[in-house]
Amino acid sequence: NVFRTGGMHEARDGTLWAGSAVFPDSVGTQSGISRFDGTTWTTVEVPVGSPRPNILDIHQTQDGALWFSTWRQGLLRFDSVSGSDGGWTRYTTEDGLAGNTTSGILEARDGSLWVASSGAGINRFDGKKWHAYTAGDGLPEGGRFRSLWQMADGAIWTIGGDGELCRFDGTAWQY
Repeated sequence: NVFRTGGMHEARDGTLWAGSAVFPDSVGTQSGISRFDGTTWTTVEVPVGSPRPNILDIHQTQDGALWFSTWRQGLLRFDSVSGSDGGWTRYTTEDGLAGNTTSGILEARDGSLWVASSGAGINRFDGKKWHAYTAGDGLPEGGRFRSLWQMADGAIWTIGGDGELCRFDGTAWQY
């Protein structure tokens, strides 16, 4: 098996979240999400069925939600209300994502959430609805996007696995 860390993130409440990805996960329980409260590590069961999701990135947005990008299982959102488990939401292509393998996550200054879908496109969430940008919107066909950045001028940038550097100026993608 090949183990790949899916990132670590310290939430604003001090909880440390860790994601892992194991390829292949022959027993369905080697990947997933764990959290450390300062004393104890706990495996977090996510209601997406078996196998546990392979986690590729973790990000906390200004509203306190934690977002987890996954290999082939879409994007997961965890809401924590007053320190208790508030609940999980899963977003997939059925909800408007370009693809179910998600990676880099960026919260833009306008509050929108941007998520890369490796091999499929870039996604933007305005808090209510997903918009998927694909090759028809100026991105390279099949780009294996993994990271997103926002520059001082507001432009969103991404880079594909083959070095395709792409810029969204608020209207269209260019590379």
